[in-house]
Formats: sequence, C-alpha cells, structure tokens
Amino acid sequence: MAPKPFESYSKQFLPSNSMSIESVSEPSYDNSDLFFVSTYSDFDKLAHGPRGTEAKNSLYVYRFNPSDGSMLLLNIDGDKNEVINPAFSRFHPRLNVVYTCTEDIENNGVILAYSINADGALKQIGKIDAGGTSTCYITLDKAQKHLLAVNYWDSTLCVIPLSTETGEFTGPICSLYDPKHGNKVASALKKLGGCNHSNNDDSTIKERQKDPHSHALVLDPFVGCIAYVPDLGKDLIPACALENLMDLVTSSFIPRLMLPMSSMS
Repeated sequence: MAPKPFESYSKQFLPSNSMSIESVSEPSYDNSDLFFVSTYSDFDKLAHGPRGTEAKNSLYVYRFNPSDGSMLLLNIDGDKNEVINPAFSRFHPRLNVVYTCTEDIENNGVILAYSINADGALKQIGKIDAGGTSTCYITLDKAQKHLLAVNYWDSTLCVIPLSTETGEFTGPICSLYDPKHGNKVASALKKLGGCNHSNNDDSTIKERQKDPHSHALVLDPFVGCIAYVPDLGKDLIPACALENLMDLVTSSFIPRLMLPMSSMS
C-alpha cells in the first residue's frame, strides 16, 4: 500500500562537512519540516577526504521549527557498518519515500528505499545493488517509473525500475552504461597510495584524469530523455540519450554529445 502523501512538499540541500540534508514539509506539525540527514561514516572508503570526523550513525531524522530555527532529533537509523557513507539522498516527488545511496570505492554501492512517517520513523522498503562503486547521485525520471544512479569511482550509470504506486524497486538494474567499456579503474585507492580527490593540485588532477568519474545526472526539463552527466575525471559533460527508457529490456544510454567543461565558463 502506498504511503499517504504529505499535503505539501519542499526539498532543500544544505552544505555540511560530512552530511547531506533534505527536508520534507509536513504541515500537521505546526508547519515544521522533517530533515533527513545522511552522513559519511567511513572516510577510508571515499575517493575524497571530508573535513570533520566520521559519523557514529548513518541516518538521522530531525524536526525543524522554522519559527526559531531549532531542530529536534526524532530518529537515529542505519548501522554505519551496513549503511556505509549514505552520501546522497532523494525524496520521491509524490510519495513519502526517500532513497539514499552508499558511497564505497571498494564495493558496489547500495541504494536503499525508506518510507518516512510524519513522526520521523523510517521503514526500509527496498535495497538494491547500484551496479558500480562509490554511488554518489540518484534521481527519478519524469514518469517516476525509474531511478537513475551515478557511480563516481568506476563512472557507471544505471537504470532501476520503480513501482509508480509505492515507489519500491520492482526489479534489478535494467540498463547499465560504462564509459570505460569494461576497462578497470587505473587510479589506486586512496588508502593504497592513491590521491585524495578533494585536492586540486597538479599531481591530483593528473591522477584523477586517468579515468572517467561521473558525478551527477541531470535530465533535461522538457521531455526528460537527455541526461547531462558531469565527468570530473575527463572534464567533460557528456549528453546521453535515454533511448526506449520505458522498455526495460532494451533501455540503454547512448552517448550523443560531449561538452568540454571549459566551454561552460
């Protein structure tokens, strides 16, 4: 059964040293907001080096009072050894469902789906392999029938089918695009002598540019069939056509256009 949608909805990301935050408005509690906080819990498994300290838990839900700026902790969830570095989260635009992905350069990322109640309680309703390492970005297609995920370390992109009624995963990955064409990542892991991708000195840039590193996926606002994918390794923004996205068997990413990042400045 689909969770009952809140009467109004808002989404916001706030910068933080080791966490990403989204908010969902729930007016029955004095127009307060629920803040879903995901954290970095294991720095050794990241390509970059965050400031601050590792979080003790993976997920937190707060109630935010807009009248005075106060926040009340409602719920702590997610074992840090199982939900590793849930660095990016996305609310479903229509349902009371939130998705989060784990960022791990050693193992394939995991995408988790939770139903979220007005009191901050979370119920896991899905868990699925992200098809690549260091999953860093997730979004939904315009029809809300697919979740699209970006894996930073090996640069793969994937499409996962969703239920339009509940927001749950309805199957495994139905399409995967690898810009490396099956080749292994050339760079070494940070803990094995590789570079810290947070740095921007010449040696780090040279090392990072050995491989493609997809970092986001933004669908065009008109028909939602062109995906723009910033690549922090090759310094390009590939534009990919999502052909036959509604056909789960034949859906695929077909590169059509490469825009140098320098041309955007």
